[in-house]
Amino acid sequence: MKWNTENLPLKKLASGEQISITIHTLVGNPGPHIHILGHTLCSELMEVIKNKYSKINGSISFIPRPNPIKEQNRNHAYVDIIKETNFDIETFCLEHLDLPWHELKIVFKEQLSALIDYYMEGLQNEQAVSIQIKNNLILQSLASKSDGVINLNSDDVPSPYLYAAEYQEAITKYLSVSHIVTLPHHYTGSLDNACFMPWVYLMETLKEMGRYTIPDVEAFTFELGRDLDQLEGILNYLKYKGVIEEQPKQFESHYCKYEDLKSIFSSEAGAVDYNVTAGDHIKTGDVLASIGSEHQVKTHNDGIVLNTCHKDIVNEGTELFQLMTKVYKK
Repeated sequence: MKWNTENLPLKKLASGEQISITIHTLVGNPGPHIHILGHTLCSELMEVIKNKYSKINGSISFIPRPNPIKEQNRNHAYVDIIKETNFDIETFCLEHLDLPWHELKIVFKEQLSALIDYYMEGLQNEQAVSIQIKNNLILQSLASKSDGVINLNSDDVPSPYLYAAEYQEAITKYLSVSHIVTLPHHYTGSLDNACFMPWVYLMETLKEMGRYTIPDVEAFTFELGRDLDQLEGILNYLKYKGVIEEQPKQFESHYCKYEDLKSIFSSEAGAVDYNVTAGDHIKTGDVLASIGSEHQVKTHNDGIVLNTCHKDIVNEGTELFQLMTKVYKK
């Protein structure tokens, strides 16, 4: 195995200092490429792999600090590159319809990389490239070359959960996450969406032409919050992908569709006494919290508490709970 480190220039300061995105890549035998970014867990994972495994198949890239400038909305401003460049996916599929899947996947990745470069060049010509846009497009370009993307997000949530596209649902059993939110295929904004959307377009267009393929390219976002104990799930995913030569385990999880996430907001201001926490199963009519001495917060749905507010005193309109409803188990 060989480790490589590369610094990708992002922003030059008036002082002459160069701010860069640092990417560490571990290269082993031929195999898939997995891209992991964000959060302190990324660095911890690098150390575990260094110390525990003497060989891997393929390669793994790590970006512990994907947003070194720390500007706002890093995870919600990525682009649907097929749509934004008006790429003719139908013509592409017709021209490559008979290619074996492993070859088609290589060609499509090359096309995606070229589209992102083209989009970036157009913005530069219009002097429309903010540092945030540049940061995001660098990350999106790197991720577009991968067979699996794991985006580690550190939102202020009490327990971890996972976002996954519908076509990826069968793969999530290898990630050891108790609660999974399934995203519709045509959903954009965050990095995982920007990564899986082109493969959705490819899958749907090929299907219209009579070729049925579920891409073996995935992109997930882990909402890690205060619980950092997700190393085993990520390592297990690497085993599933064949990067680590060990038999992967399978885990049961609770799922709900993105449209079945429900938020409960406070209708009063005051001190809150919470009766439930993240992961609790609830029934319609349960009292989830009390505000002051008189107001009770009840649920109108059966489900699972995904998120809770961490504030003891809230204003009117504060989001108190996020609930998974219409939950199913696999």
